[in-house]
Order: sequence, then structure tokens, then C-alpha cells
Amino acid sequence: MRVTGWKRGARAGSVLPGPTSPARYGLYLILILAGYLAGSALRGPYGDGGRGTQRFLISAHVSTTTAAASDGDAGATSVADKLSTLPHLSMASRLLGAKELYSGGVDGDTAASIIPGDRGSAAEEAAAAAGALGGALLLPPANRTLRFGVCNGYANQRLAVLYGIMLARRLGRSAVLPVLIDNGLQRSDTNVLASGDNQVAFSQMYDERAFIKAMEGVGVRVLSREDTPEVGAGNAAEHRRVELGPLGWSVAGPLGSGELAAVPHLEVDCPLFKLQAGDFTPADEQLVWAGLAALRPSNEAASLVDMFSKAIRQLAAAKAKAAGRVLDAGGGSGARVSASGGGGGFNYIHLRLENDWVEHCARWESIHDGIVRDNCYNHTEDVASRLALFGFSNSTPLYVASYWKDVEPQRRERVLGQLEAAGYILVTSEDVAASQPGKTAAAALAERGREFSALVEYFLGMRSERFIGNSVSTFAALGMLERRHAGLWGAYYNGGNIPLVTVMPFLHKLPWVFTYNSWSKNYEYMLKAAVRSARYQGSLKPYCIFTGDEQSDIYAWLVVHDVELISHTPAWTEQLLALAKAKAKDNVHHSHLFKTPDMLVATFQRVDLPVVPILDQYTYVLYTDADVYFRRPLHLDDFGLPLPHSVSMSYEFVNMFPYNAGIILANLPTMRENYDAFLTMMLDNNDGLYYINYGPADQGIINKFYEKDLKQRMLDPVFNTKPYNPFEQLTFILHFHGPKPLDLLNFVTTGKCDFSNVCENAFLNSLCPYIREWAKFVPDEVVAVQLEDACAWLDVPNVAELFKKKWGLSGRQLAATKEEQSGQVNAAAIQAGVMAQQKARLEHALELRRKLRKLVAGGKLSPEVVEALDKPGPGSKAAAMAIVRKLRAGKGKSRGGRAQKRTEKKQQKQQEQQKHLESFDTASVVTVNEKEMADAWGAIDEDGAASQQ
Repeated sequence: MRVTGWKRGARAGSVLPGPTSPARYGLYLILILAGYLAGSALRGPYGDGGRGTQRFLISAHVSTTTAAASDGDAGATSVADKLSTLPHLSMASRLLGAKELYSGGVDGDTAASIIPGDRGSAAEEAAAAAGALGGALLLPPANRTLRFGVCNGYANQRLAVLYGIMLARRLGRSAVLPVLIDNGLQRSDTNVLASGDNQVAFSQMYDERAFIKAMEGVGVRVLSREDTPEVGAGNAAEHRRVELGPLGWSVAGPLGSGELAAVPHLEVDCPLFKLQAGDFTPADEQLVWAGLAALRPSNEAASLVDMFSKAIRQLAAAKAKAAGRVLDAGGGSGARVSASGGGGGFNYIHLRLENDWVEHCARWESIHDGIVRDNCYNHTEDVASRLALFGFSNSTPLYVASYWKDVEPQRRERVLGQLEAAGYILVTSEDVAASQPGKTAAAALAERGREFSALVEYFLGMRSERFIGNSVSTFAALGMLERRHAGLWGAYYNGGNIPLVTVMPFLHKLPWVFTYNSWSKNYEYMLKAAVRSARYQGSLKPYCIFTGDEQSDIYAWLVVHDVELISHTPAWTEQLLALAKAKAKDNVHHSHLFKTPDMLVATFQRVDLPVVPILDQYTYVLYTDADVYFRRPLHLDDFGLPLPHSVSMSYEFVNMFPYNAGIILANLPTMRENYDAFLTMMLDNNDGLYYINYGPADQGIINKFYEKDLKQRMLDPVFNTKPYNPFEQLTFILHFHGPKPLDLLNFVTTGKCDFSNVCENAFLNSLCPYIREWAKFVPDEVVAVQLEDACAWLDVPNVAELFKKKWGLSGRQLAATKEEQSGQVNAAAIQAGVMAQQKARLEHALELRRKLRKLVAGGKLSPEVVEALDKPGPGSKAAAMAIVRKLRAGKGKSRGGRAQKRTEKKQQKQQEQQKHLESFDTASVVTVNEKEMADAWGAIDEDGAASQQ
């Protein structure tokens, strides 16, 4: 599909002249329509002059099968390919029942909806499409194998097993289970490998049979060492050992090509991290999660986990009784338990303060490769205060896991003493070993190596109510991410990012938070696009702070689409409304959010992000308004390192401070630490919640309180791109800031815009290419269909000529602008399938034009225009040109469209209107229905008490 857009010819911030009244705007649209018809006739029956690059004014129905059939193999086209070749829908297509464009039917059969995001991520949709093909998974032959080693400590070995399995699948080989390492303690950056006296059988640590079966379920044959074919180590034709180091960081290609591809049995050293993040496929994600779930303890190890769990509870109970304390086994506010873990009756911290960790941090942070590494040892020695910020209760037993044999005694006493001073009832593995209940388990562990003990510690963490660790530690990071994937609480105390996610991005879903209520029905279509696009990108975990009727349709829709809903009523609501009511009438001209109390409370909900219990496991969350859509997968590291100390936001209408709070990357522990001071400043306001020099409402107070941090660490505009600015291909999040799609559509039909000249700028800049992407997520919404059609009009040279004269753009300038927007599109890709599409367009053109009457039933076009539309082909040229001549002469009719002439006073006001917002304190950019606003605020008494919704 061709992607084009409009861009201002003047400097950023300038405004080109636009329609000056609803009447002239209606006349103007008729000119556009007639010009398009004339152009279609001039270019021929397909409207493209033989080039296949233009569209009818009302896009014709083209089936996905036809569109993909240009290569003669429609059945081989993937879901993603079909979506990329779909023409954008139109209102006429909707009237003709063109919803099957978004169905996967074959030979006329209609299948379930495939609106992007409705069935999950792109990866999940691809997996579903592959599964629909049916048939059992074919396993690779047992006589072509890949043997691989593992390296280092417990968590690294756990991941190395999965990397080996992924590599085997890429090479079409059966994987041979490795021998594991008994003691992987690293004193340098050199890998620790299995050796004669430092190894342990896979079956001693894991349930080998369960793992083999699970891997068969994802299409990989895994062989135990006993079932592996015998090979001669000296027979190079049958067996080859390859060192992976010289092959770089993506080894599948070299191992699967050349003479190595012909060798039946390959053997490699540790494959950990030897596939790059960009190499991963949806199948890899499925394999890794299935593998992690299947790497469960052997019977012996599971028994020891049970014994340790019981001993921890008993020992903690005895300590509490001796101190006269009452225990709470709930873990803390918001702790959750699921069938897959948790419920252990204790919290868990994996504390990295061993000597080898201190040495590792010094080496790791001294690497000079341009990557920021600043969180390896952070908050280790003030960890008690961090636990409080993450909602840990000191009435719940706290199990402190570490390799105590390698911890310097003074460091241990300092950190544990701090935790005890905070009132935590502590239990360590050494405490358990010394206690009567734990002696049997400790004796069994004494006969095992370091990594067997680490396995027991790992699964104790899976049993706990709450789990927190150091995100730089692979052990803690993997444990936390496995817990989150299972719906359990997991956090990290050291701040910053999670380095493991850099190499395996799919392990972490960035928490995305938005607020919504049940009475904002005019925003539901935008919310649906936001949620579907987030699910489709597959990198976000959506949360909604919801207010209102939990029996509403939108609440049910959010549940079905896997949004975790949070009921939260701010404690400050009445005080906030009492302050706002007195000056709402004045402040509404700064922000539409003052129109109703409900809108104001809803937008202020974001200031409570740090105190919503279910979010207290996260260090960083992404907050957005509901009027966004996600264009690309988004991960925490994409925001750039170092991550913000508190909050990060991007520009408002102009590129200057204060910033826009519609999209925030929020550091929740810092916000939680500042919460009381923030509320004090927020409510200490005599201007009705307008903050002089900072702006209105929640955005104003966030800018005021966090001014220093915001200026030091601004969010890149690619995370808050506005459609009234130039097109940005690298955009992650498109934000319909200011006018929403319905407002923009209203501007097209009436020429009115409640946001000064912002609507005008949107059409002149990047709105149209973004709308074509956005509309895929809401193809059943009329506003999306109509806006797409409006943008299709702007894609036609004849219409562009009219715009050129109306907006003061030169033809060359306009053409250059559109070429700049679309120049990256591959010409060959545009041509693909065009001939097949043309036939379908021609067959439907007549009926589509007749259906246009339903679009103009409100009287926006004259009967002459409708009549012209009903006469396709060359005959429409003369009728269309006649209409153009009449309209230019002022003789045309527009039912309901002959407007009154504008007075000189109004002309003067239009000329003097600000071209862009230069001052938050003096700008007046919102049109208000004063009666509706008075009614809304009339239900609020002087104390801020509101009536029930």
C-alpha cells in the first residue's frame, strides 16, 4: 500500500492559510470531489494512467486473495503480508459489507476477525495462522545431532540449555542434553565449563523426561545422552567439534552452511547468547517459555524445596514468637498467588553482595563500549529502604538468599543489620541449616555442589509471595521474569534497566498504564486502537486504571483483550474538585480537561501511579493517554540509557518546556518516595489547578514538581509524535494530541477546529500516513473509514492542485513534499498485485459511487454532484468539469451548504489568530459549550463532593 503524507513547505511552527468559514470549506470540498472525478476520467478507467498507483475516491473492495494473487500463489501469503497489501477501507466499502477484507476466508468462506491485535501479538497471530495449517510437527532426524555445552552459574546454565535447543532447531538437528556444571563460580570473565571433577548429570537436577516431552511439543527432538548415537571423535566425516568464539555473536548461519551442514554430528561449546536479539522469531519465544516451564526440579530437588519452604516458615514463626510479633504471610499489599507458584508464606530477596559479585561489578561497569552500565551494585547496602518503596511488609518473613560462603563478614553484618533494624524477620539458608526443622535438608545439600544449592534457592524464589533481586544478576533477572510471566509478583531493587532483556527482548513486557472511565464513549474507538496496537506489537503488558461501571461494554471489551483492570479511587478527589470548581470556567480555555469534573479526575489519576498496589512491582512503567497507537515493538532500553531518575516527558505543541504529560516514562520508586510532597504542592494552588508558567491540571503540576529532572532527561519525540508535525518513520508512539480523529473529521466536513490551527497543520503534515496505519486497528469504526477516504482525496493530483491554490503551496513544492513522504516506498512493492486489484476496483466502481449518496445524506453535496458520481467512465468528465466551472463562478448549489458571508470583524479575528501556541498562560485554544459545562460542574458542591455517575 502506498504511504504518502503532507508536509509544510514553511519552517517548523509556521502556519499556512486555510479555509476561513464552514460555508467556504463545504464549497471547497465539492471542488475537491469534482476535481477528483475529472482527474479519474482523464487518467482512464482505473484512475491510474496505467501506473497502478492511484485509488478511486471511494476505495474499492479488493479481497485479500485477489490482492495477493499476483505471484500466482495466494495460499502462500502470510497474514502479515496480507495486511501489508490491503487497500485502506472506505465508507462505501463499509456500506457494501466489506468487512470481509479483514477476514481470513478462503474461496468465499468468512473466517474469524483478524483485526490486528484482536488475537494477540503479531507473533501469536502468526502462530495461530501456522497452527491453522494443521498436521503434527515434524521432528528432526535422530541421526543428525547437535551436542553443546553449558557455562558458568545456575541461571547461565539454564539459559545455555535453551540457546542450545534453539540452535538445534535452526540447524534441523536433534539436540543432545548437556552435562551440567557442579560449581560455576566465576572469578574472571572467562567461562567456567564442565570438567571431569566439576560436572553433574542433567537428570540429577531436572526432570529429564518432562523436558524432552515438552520440547517435542514445540518441534524439537531432544535426546538424553543414553539415547544418543555413538560417533567416533576422530571421524571428521561423521563428527566435528566447533569453537563458537571465532564465529561471532550469531552462529546459526556459519554452522548451517558449507561443509559443516553435511556433517551428521556437530559438537559446540557453550552457545549462551550466541544468537542475536534480532535473530529471534515467534517460534523462539514459544520455545523459551515452554522450556523454562519444563526445566523443573528433579524429584530429589523438588523434595528439598518442600523441606526448605517448611523450615523457613517454622523458623520465622519461632523468631516472631520470641519477639512477641504476629506474622502476616500475605507478603505485602498487592501480592498475588497463582497455581504455578507463590503461596509460600514468606517474601524472598536475592541479595548480590558476594565477593565475586563486587569484583564482577567493577569489571562490568568499566567496559568502555558506549553502553551505560550504572546499576550493578546500586541500593545493595541501603536495601531496607528500597523494600519499603516496593511495598514489602515487615510482618511477613523475609528469606534472604545469597552465597554466604563468599560474603565478606562486615558487609553481611551491615546489610542484614539494616534489615533487622527495619523490623524484618529474617531467615537465611545458614539459619535453616542450623535449625532443627532444616537439618535434614541441609545435610542433603551438603553432599551436592554449589549449583544444586542454587537450584533449590531458585525454586524457593518461585514459591515466595514476593520476589526481589538485582536486575544485573542473571539469576535474579530470570527468576523475576519467569514469575511475572506466570502472573506472580517480581521486582528488582537496584534501579536502571534489565540487561538480560537486551539480549532476549521477549522475556520482558514493558508495563503500559492508561486510565479510562465508562462514560467517555466518544473516546472508545481510540482506546480500542491503542489496545489492539499494543497487543499486536507484543512487547507491552497493558494495565487500565478504570473508573465507573464495571458492567459496561467497554469494561468487558478490555477484559477480553487481556487488559488488567485496576479499580482505584484517589483519596484526594473531593479536595481536587473543590479547588478546580471556582475557576473551571477560566481554565477550560487552557485545557478541555476542565469541561467536566469527570474528565479532570480521570486525567489526574496518573499522579497516583506510584500508589496503585498492583503496579508496585515495577521500577519503570509507560503511561499514555488513550489517544495513541503503537507503531513498533517497544522495550525499556529503547528509551535510552541512563533511564530517567523520576519522570521523562516530551514536547507539547511547541519545542520548549513545559512538556506534554500525555506520554510519561515513570520511575515509580522515585515517584513513590516523593508522593506526599507532590500532593502537597498539587493541592496548594489558588488558581483552580492551573499552575502559572507550567500549564493546566496534572500536566502543570508534574512539570512544576519535576522541572529539574524533566529538563535533564527529556523523552525523545519518537515516543510522543504528533500528527501535526512532519512525518517521522522511526516513531514508536503516535499521539493524537489536541484534536482527536473525530475532531479532524469534523474539520474536514465543517472547517471548524476547537484547537486553533492544529487540525489544519495535521492535514498539511503527517496525519494521513499515520491514519492509514491507525485505521487497520479500527476498521469497523466509521471515523477511521471516513478519515482514510479524506486522505485518499489528498492523494490525487487534481485535488492537490486545489489544495495548492487554497493553501498557498506551489505545485512543485507540494509534489516534492509528497515524494519526500513516500520516497522510501519500494516501487516494485507498490506494483505487486496492482493489476489484480484494478479488475476488482472496476467491477465495484459503479456501485461504490452510488453508495456515496448514503455518505452525503446529510446534505453536504448537491444533487448535481451525486448525479455526476452515478455516471462512471468518460461521461463523468464533462459533468464534473461543468460543476467545477459553476462552483468557481459562484453558481453551484450545496444543499445546506450556502453559508452566510463572513463579516469584516470575523475576518480580522481570523487574521490575528495565533499561528501556534507560544504561551501556556495566555493561550485560549478550546471552544466551550458553556451550558453543558455549567451543568457538569453544577453537581459539585463547595467541598468537592460529586454526584454518582
